[in-house]
Amino acid sequence: DEHLTAVLAASQDHKVLVFVSQKGFADDLANKLWEGGIKAAAMHGGKPQESRLWTLDQFRKGELRLLVATDVLGRGIDIPDVSHVVVYEMGYVEDYIHRIGRTARGKDAKGHALVFFEYYHKEPQLAEQLCGVLEASKQPVPEELRRIAQEVATGKREVFRGASKWGGGNDTSWKSNGGGWKDNSSWNASVPAPVAG
Repeated sequence: DEHLTAVLAASQDHKVLVFVSQKGFADDLANKLWEGGIKAAAMHGGKPQESRLWTLDQFRKGELRLLVATDVLGRGIDIPDVSHVVVYEMGYVEDYIHRIGRTARGKDAKGHALVFFEYYHKEPQLAEQLCGVLEASKQPVPEELRRIAQEVATGKREVFRGASKWGGGNDTSWKSNGGGWKDNSSWNASVPAPVAG
C-alpha cells in the first residue's frame, strides 16, 4: 500500500511497530519496505527463536527502527521507546487494544496509533465494538466508522450468515490517529493511545 509506505518513510526517525495478522505477509511487507529503502524486519512465530531474539535486540537498541510483527509482539514483551504503532490489519478489538498498548508506555508518555480499518462481513460487530472502545477512552470516533456500525445494526450492510450467499457493497477503509480520522499532518501530532477500562 502506497499510503503505508509513505507514512513509514516519513517516520524513519521513530521506533515504529507495524502489526499484521499473517506471518507470510509480515515477511513480504518487511521485504517490500527494505527494497524501497526503509530498513525493516519481520517478527513472527515462524522465525527461529535465535532470529527473533536478535531482531528484538536490534529493535530495542534502536539499530532497527521499524518492525513488522504479528501478535507475537502484541502482548507480554516490553519494548521501550516505541513512539508509533501501525495496525495494518485490524483483527479483533482485544488485539487492537494490546497492539496500540505497545506505544505510550509510562505515566506521561504519548504515542501515535495509525489504524487501517476495513469492514469485514464475517465480523460485522467490529465497527460497533471499536466505536465503544474509542468512546470509553475519550477518543474521537470517525463518522465513517459510526456509519458502518449503524448500517450493520439496521440491516443496511450485508453480513455473512453461515453458508448462505452474501453481498458486499463498497467496503470503506479509513485510517485513524489515536482513534480519530487521520491525515498526514495528524500523524505527527501528539495523541495519547486509547486505553480500555
